[in-house]
Amino acid sequence: MRLARYRFFLLVGLVAALSLAVLFLPKLIKRPPYEPWPLKRLPLMKETEGLEAAISASLSYLQRLPPGRTFSSPIGPVSREQLLKTLNILAQASGLTPQEREVFLEKNLQAYRLRGDLLVTGYYEPLIKGDRRPSDLFSFPIYRCPDDLITVDLKAFGLKGKIFGRLQGRYLVPYYSREEIDIKGVLSARGLELFWLSDPLEAYFLQVQGSGVIELPGGERVRVHFACSNGRPYVSLAQILPASLNIKSLEEMKRYLRSLSDPLSVLAQNPRYVFFEEVSRGPLGSLGKVLVPERSVALDPRIFPPAAAFFLITRLPIVDEGDQLKGHRAFEFLVFNHDQGAAIKGPTRLDLFLGTGKMAGQIAGRLKAKGELFFLLAKEKVETKEER
Repeated sequence: MRLARYRFFLLVGLVAALSLAVLFLPKLIKRPPYEPWPLKRLPLMKETEGLEAAISASLSYLQRLPPGRTFSSPIGPVSREQLLKTLNILAQASGLTPQEREVFLEKNLQAYRLRGDLLVTGYYEPLIKGDRRPSDLFSFPIYRCPDDLITVDLKAFGLKGKIFGRLQGRYLVPYYSREEIDIKGVLSARGLELFWLSDPLEAYFLQVQGSGVIELPGGERVRVHFACSNGRPYVSLAQILPASLNIKSLEEMKRYLRSLSDPLSVLAQNPRYVFFEEVSRGPLGSLGKVLVPERSVALDPRIFPPAAAFFLITRLPIVDEGDQLKGHRAFEFLVFNHDQGAAIKGPTRLDLFLGTGKMAGQIAGRLKAKGELFFLLAKEKVETKEER
């Protein structure tokens, strides 16, 4: 009993020390500068495909939160009620004529243009062949959450954030890295294998995307979704590979990695590792809601409120089945903050969800464009349709 108590207090002390170290690192997150913007200059509802589903997902998430909840936003703290009001205005406007809609939205919504060089990238839900059992064809596993992975919520210590690790004797140490898991096999033979894939590169990119569809040998398709991670920092392949390679698409990236004699050693330079769970619906974002193609985005939750409405202006690549770039198209859509990502940090990063399968992946793999982002918020006095 005395030894167990000693271990407990030692662990608590270690966590507190680590927490203080993290607390005083120079990670101050600044809100982006902004300016009010005339709403009539934004074609909010020129395109309506997927809009109803995206608004519904945001409303469903916020309605489950306690009243009075507040969030960080580009213009300062905003309440759950303000966000709900904004979404309800957009939902009401969808049932009006174009002329009525323009007047209604201008009276009830305010737009704020976020200054800065916004970088827009894309992500998607991969479709991958796999099996529940290993075979000569399917020999590379993806794992479920290990039972020795410890998550410490620092709120219990009056601090912010979380740390992840495992017990090693009397010490909490970082959880196993990608190299230890994929190359040294530290998790093998523990019964943690969720599915088996034929290609370690597809397993890697499944982790980067955070969710996917696995097609089993009989044709059945099942979904997997992010369940937890090892808590290690994310290092992108763009940071790992030489810039002189000038790789411009995901398919080019895969071809290059397959040409290497030992691609796993390259991938291992990204120590972050993602574990999955099987889910019945999806693809799911971090809010637990189904993502809507070209409507759902991932933003930094330290700056942008969840489920909030934005207007995004950028350009998307047009590619053919052979992954050849054919041009670009203008993208001016209402989008909603339904997700987050390890690489999406700061006020000038946005990841746009582009759908499921090969074509969505080809577009996502080529999307790296400048953009403009506008935060939408209800004015204090809102006019209903009946008052018009």
